[in-house]
Amino acid sequence: WQAAFLSMGYGEYKVDEDEGYSIGKAAFATVENKARSGDAEALYLMFYACQMGLEGNAGKTFANDFLKKAAAAGFVPARYDYALVSDEQKDYTTALNELVELYNSGLKIVADKIGLMYEKGWGANQDANTAIEWYQKGIAFGDPEAMLSMANIYSKGSENTEPDVTKGISLATQAAGKNCTGAMVFLGEKYANGKQGIARNIPIAIKWLKEAAEKGDRQAMLALGQIYLGDVPGLVKDENTGIHWIKQAAESGSPKAMLIMAKYYNEGTVVEKNIIAARYWYNQA
Repeated sequence: WQAAFLSMGYGEYKVDEDEGYSIGKAAFATVENKARSGDAEALYLMFYACQMGLEGNAGKTFANDFLKKAAAAGFVPARYDYALVSDEQKDYTTALNELVELYNSGLKIVADKIGLMYEKGWGANQDANTAIEWYQKGIAFGDPEAMLSMANIYSKGSENTEPDVTKGISLATQAAGKNCTGAMVFLGEKYANGKQGIARNIPIAIKWLKEAAEKGDRQAMLALGQIYLGDVPGLVKDENTGIHWIKQAAESGSPKAMLIMAKYYNEGTVVEKNIIAARYWYNQA
């Protein structure tokens, strides 16, 4: 598990793929033997082992097979990941059914994801009212992601819900207090844009975005960089700080930040002209 957490950056572990791989290699034989005997947790760990490359690149193609077997064996974390993988593969019916079963068995944290599927019409008819019911279940459970989802509903409104950005900000603030970086980005962007009757407040916007960025949120890094590089009233342009956060976002996997870095290196603006670096970031994007 430590190998998986290090490799994936889960549980507030800082990503260290080399250390994760080393630990995983040492544990691999034991896990593989247990998986061969049908142990559900070991089958689930084989899913991560394949993703980490412990079985070589060819082994990555078998990762989902191990996940499906672990889920079929009833191991709850595997069932949860199996629902997420099914969603990614656009097998929405399987994903929704699995999530609802998990919720009914006591895993209340999935309410937000069920709400999203109804909001988008994935695996069921699109139904904003049913989505809101699920978000409210998540909020009652204390899930910050459900608070953020409902904040977005209040921000844009739905067929039976009038836009109310004040309620949205209130919910997002609660979610941010629970370390939800998406909620911090929501607040940062609302205060940076100054729309829907919310007064623009750049210092507060920067405060929220910086907090999210320092927790590793690449969307916050990108937004923060763009604020410092832009012509924002009441804020002195700071190219050094701006490019720092854009680069952080690019290195964290933001395609948009990668393209911005490529553009700056290609044009020689903000950073010194470097065609090789520009080509690198274009390729990464």
